[in-house]
Amino acid sequence: MAKLYIDSSSVFRTADRLLDGRTLASSLAERGYSAVVGMHTVYVLGSKVLLSGDTEKGMQVFSILRDLNAAFVPPTRRLLAYEVLSLRTGSPVVPFLLAVDRRAMQLEIERLARGIFDGRAEYFIRTREARSGAVEPLLPPDRRGDLGFPFSGGPGRVFPPPSPEDALSSSAETLPHLVLKIFGTKITEEEAQELALRLDDFPALRSAVLANLYWIGFRASGRSPKGSARPEDSLHLIDSAYCDALLTADQGLAEAASFIAPHILVLDWTQLELAFGR
Repeated sequence: MAKLYIDSSSVFRTADRLLDGRTLASSLAERGYSAVVGMHTVYVLGSKVLLSGDTEKGMQVFSILRDLNAAFVPPTRRLLAYEVLSLRTGSPVVPFLLAVDRRAMQLEIERLARGIFDGRAEYFIRTREARSGAVEPLLPPDRRGDLGFPFSGGPGRVFPPPSPEDALSSSAETLPHLVLKIFGTKITEEEAQELALRLDDFPALRSAVLANLYWIGFRASGRSPKGSARPEDSLHLIDSAYCDALLTADQGLAEAASFIAPHILVLDWTQLELAFGR
C-alpha cells in the first residue's frame, strides 16, 4: 500500500465529525493507503490537550491515533540525521520506526487514549520534539537574515518563485550555507556542499531547505502566505518526505506543500468526508 501521512488538522477534523480511527483507516485502505503519523502530529495534538486541560478531547484524538494502526516517522531531527548517516556510509535511510520503537510509541499513545495525561505523558509529548544538538530544521528569524536569497523580494525580484526548482537554482550558491545552518556543528562544510548538490537524494532535507526558502522569502518580501500556515507547520511536510501522500484539513498547509513538498500528493480531508456520508 502507498503511505499517507496524516497531519494534526486531519485528526482534529476526524474528531470533530465524531468519527473514529478505524473508520478513517478503512476509508484510506479502500483508496490504497496505509496511515503514517509523525511526531509533530503527536506533539501538536498533545500540546493542545495539555494547554486546554480537556482530557476528554485528548482521549478522543489519541484513540483515533491508536486505532489507525499507523506507521510512525521518527522525530524530524532524527530523520535528517539518518540522511546525513546515509551520505557518510551509503546505507539506505530508514524513514519509519522499526518494531521496538514503534511498539513503544503505540504504548504511549495507548496511555493517552485512556486519558492518562500525567507527568510521564507531558514528558513524552514535550521532549520528543525538543531540540537535539545543533540540528534545527526551521531557522528562527534571527538566523535567516544573512542568507540573502536573490528571489526574496525587492525591485525586479519575484516571490514566490515560479517553482521550487527555480528557487533552488537561483539560490544555488547559498544553499550549502543554509544546509550548514540547519545542521550546525553536526556536519562539515564539505558535507554541506555535497548535501546541497544532492538534495534530490535526501527528500527530508530537500523539504527542510525549501521550507526555509519559503518562509525566508515571505519575510523578506513583506507578504503573507495564503491561508493560516505557520512556519512550524512545515515540520509536517518534512516528516512526510518519504510518504506518497499527505492528508490535511489545513488549506494553508496544502498551499505550502505545493512549494515545500511538491513530490507528495496532497489530499484534502473533505475528499474523504464525502465518502463518510456526513
